[in-house]
Amino acid sequence: MESQARKLTTRELKALNTKKKLFQATLELMKNKGYDNFTIREVCKIAGTSTGSFYNYFDSKEQLLSFYYEMAGEDFEQHAKMYTEFQNPIEKIISFYVWYARYTTEFGLDFCRLFFSSTNSSLNTDRIYNRVMEITLEYVQEAVEQQLIHLGERSCEETTKDLCVVFKGAIMDWCVHEGNYDLPQYVQHLLSIFIKGL
Repeated sequence: MESQARKLTTRELKALNTKKKLFQATLELMKNKGYDNFTIREVCKIAGTSTGSFYNYFDSKEQLLSFYYEMAGEDFEQHAKMYTEFQNPIEKIISFYVWYARYTTEFGLDFCRLFFSSTNSSLNTDRIYNRVMEITLEYVQEAVEQQLIHLGERSCEETTKDLCVVFKGAIMDWCVHEGNYDLPQYVQHLLSIFIKGL
């Protein structure tokens, strides 16, 4: 938490801004041309930066996609705070993942296919504990404390992982179906059923 409270230096802000520009340029090219049909040079041209600058921050287009979690962190925080006072923990869990589905699908089907794939190690909840997991765990713990859910032999951490797996499965299914249904609505349906079973 201390690192989040620390103000970024001018150099760090410039680096973050460059990374964001590169990420946005990549999304634009993915939507217009498809992921396999553009080069890093094209990304840099749209972002207004050099290819050398790209390689200062990322090794490949694939690694650039993983910047999504870093970039999304602030948005996760803001959304999580919006629901802190107004909903019970179960509603918070469902609302958070419905929002997350909406947020993620705005990046487009091609992005979702590439990011939410079995080859993306940043999705491995056993190896990488990200902000999505932290927020989910907080809500699960609140729900247990308020006796809204009963986990039996499962721990809060295991239930948090279960919720993340359900969400990732929904996104992968949405991708397989070419994004032809309302993912946020489906996530709400799935999580409501899952949580009722707890």
